[in-house]
Amino acid sequence: MTHFSKLFVAPLAALLLAAAPPDDNDKQITEAHFVSFQPIIMTVVQERQIQGLVQLEVTLRLYDPTNWDRTSRLRARLKDRLVQAVAGLTNGAIRVDAPINIPLITAVMQRQIDKELGPDYARVLITDATTRKQ
Repeated sequence: MTHFSKLFVAPLAALLLAAAPPDDNDKQITEAHFVSFQPIIMTVVQERQIQGLVQLEVTLRLYDPTNWDRTSRLRARLKDRLVQAVAGLTNGAIRVDAPINIPLITAVMQRQIDKELGPDYARVLITDATTRKQ
């Protein structure tokens, strides 16, 4: 029997947006503040056995909307960094039989984005997280 568990993190995203540093030059948040990625889908392994899948939908919230063009050009590289971050967690830290640890995944992804773009450039927002048990 297939088991789906779905966690919507819109309240978390709203809190993260509220916690973002203020930008004196931009009083209104627009589409230029966000860069979205295709969903990240990874196999979850426990005790050397495939247990299921995890799917994450990730968006970057740019602190400066003038960085949108640069960030869009780097989208493939950034997605690769995000996939690498999640891959390190799919062999134990992410489980299909437990709630998804959104703060842990976000922190690991944020470190990768900061390495690529620099600190205070963008904030990682996980907008949806789903696990599927096989």
